[in-house]
Amino acid sequence: MELAIDSSSRYASLALSLEGQMLQEATWRAGQNHSVELAPAVQRLLEAAHSTPSGLKAVFVAKGPGGFSALRVGMSFAKSLAVALKLPLVAVGTLDIEAAPYWGLGLPVWAVLDAGRARWYAAHYPAGHVANAQEGVAYRVLTTDELAAEVRAPALLCGENASQAAEALGLLLIRPTPGPESSSLPPRGGRARMGVSAGLSISSPPPQSPTRVASPRTSSLKGEEAVSPGLVVASGAPPTRRAGTLARLAYAQLARGDVDDPLTAQPLYLRGSQYEVAAGRQLPDKIS
Repeated sequence: MELAIDSSSRYASLALSLEGQMLQEATWRAGQNHSVELAPAVQRLLEAAHSTPSGLKAVFVAKGPGGFSALRVGMSFAKSLAVALKLPLVAVGTLDIEAAPYWGLGLPVWAVLDAGRARWYAAHYPAGHVANAQEGVAYRVLTTDELAAEVRAPALLCGENASQAAEALGLLLIRPTPGPESSSLPPRGGRARMGVSAGLSISSPPPQSPTRVASPRTSSLKGEEAVSPGLVVASGAPPTRRAGTLARLAYAQLARGDVDDPLTAQPLYLRGSQYEVAAGRQLPDKIS
């Protein structure tokens, strides 16, 4: 089995997979409690799968961009586990995890996360994009004006903060039909166990079906307003990332031999202040 860890933002997600196929998944709002909730959540996930750390064959981790402290906790935990158990480590970009569920829809995809101060972490994936180690997609920090200047229909806007980005861009939101809800394993005794927040759930893989997006022509919202033809926002309530997606992408990298050194791997920081904090300067620590 492989363990996938995503702590890029206030929402955390874990998954156990077998050759990239999800077996168990836990996703919850960690807030700023990643450092106290992550290890107990991993333990609980392994218990639910009747396994132990010795049963792991690889560790996958989301490397960012995202919140400074949140990323640091997840990366440090993944590196420590990989070193202690002598396992391969594979790091995957957070925006790739956001965008991957939409790559098969035939539209260009823009994945966005809030970078603070009216800026956005953004990545653009052309229509027909397929994850490939030789085809890197640039991650950038864009202002709202810069993002508006580059996003052109037809396109799909996705990511944890896609709704906020769409509002900032002055778009009329069009949401996809929600997928099936994942089943939840209630905590014993009706309470969250081992420090894991009450929102934690463990689920089996949902049925794989294409995400359906509404056509701009069928929107009845504020009929007097024009909707940019072919421009849709794939966004429901967060969390929008699932560790099961991370596991699938990371296993493909592992199969290609594209692995990271657990001694030197670092989170992906794009903002200047994050570089400075990572270098050891005393600056305020805030999850984006």
